[in-house]
Amino acid sequence: MEIQNAPQTGTSTIRVHLLDAQGLPVRGYHVFEPGFPKSESTEAGEGVYEFQNLGAGTSIDIVAAPKSAPDSLYGYQFVTGHGSIDFAGQISALTLRLPGRAPFTARSSSRRGSTFMSDWPVR
Repeated sequence: MEIQNAPQTGTSTIRVHLLDAQGLPVRGYHVFEPGFPKSESTEAGEGVYEFQNLGAGTSIDIVAAPKSAPDSLYGYQFVTGHGSIDFAGQISALTLRLPGRAPFTARSSSRRGSTFMSDWPVR
């Protein structure tokens, strides 16, 4: 026996947890579904964004990008993902992580043999 959902029977939520490269919540980002018409999320907490009142059977692509480019902390970093709703009343969770801002060590040497090393944050 196969159970099917008819489109738009009941509503659900896709909840996006947006984190930076160190796992900390990212606030104040623009999290949206880029289709036509574009669908906007609402900020529901620290690093939490929600797409509410979605019909059962909904499947959307999601983009998290700076509200104003470049963002003062994360620069031009953005991330994409995909969320879907299978049944009415579901809260579908999606975690997106920005790629940069992790420390790294850079080493540069010249032909004369001098070496320069430093820790740099990636933005």
